[in-house]
Amino acid sequence: MTRNLTLLFTAVSLAACGDPAPPATAPTQLSAPPPLAAVGYAELVIRADFPGTPEQVRAFLDDGNKIIYAMPRTENISPPKGFELTKGASWTETGAERILEFEDGHYTFERVIGHAPERFEYQVWGFTSATGNNVEHVHGIQELVADPDGGTDFIWTYRVMPTAGWKKPFVQRFVDSDVRKLLQTATDRVAEQAREEMTP
Repeated sequence: MTRNLTLLFTAVSLAACGDPAPPATAPTQLSAPPPLAAVGYAELVIRADFPGTPEQVRAFLDDGNKIIYAMPRTENISPPKGFELTKGASWTETGAERILEFEDGHYTFERVIGHAPERFEYQVWGFTSATGNNVEHVHGIQELVADPDGGTDFIWTYRVMPTAGWKKPFVQRFVDSDVRKLLQTATDRVAEQAREEMTP
């Protein structure tokens, strides 16, 4: 059994390392998003404390897409470098869609499922990199909860759907390492910026 699990993990690792060449040009049309599910995700929760009310924090986060531009490069993840809005007047409205470009030249698709001060819900899919071999889509939920002692609690639930059920343990391991570093570092950077710029 241990040997079989080792072989499976090796196969998944090799698939992730064999990154295809980036597309010569950016995708011009989004594919249909995969359906969201109730179960089957590898999950991660990121938390941080922000000053201000949920409304103030949401406005701060949305201004300039602060979190995506605060993401670091990890050993296995290239950070975003820009995006093209393909639907909606802005990324801060429900139903908006965009094509996200990464520093390595790959792309993915995103859509806003719901946008409100207390809750931002979105989906990511259509990875052109090797990520698409193992990840069908990501379902993200950012919640802002007023703290009775002041400020706002930021809670980011990041749900990653593997392309096959047997891959979930390996995807979860990747989520717990590289994805956690990516999201927590970005969140901490923006929270520190908020404390400098939002606190009276």
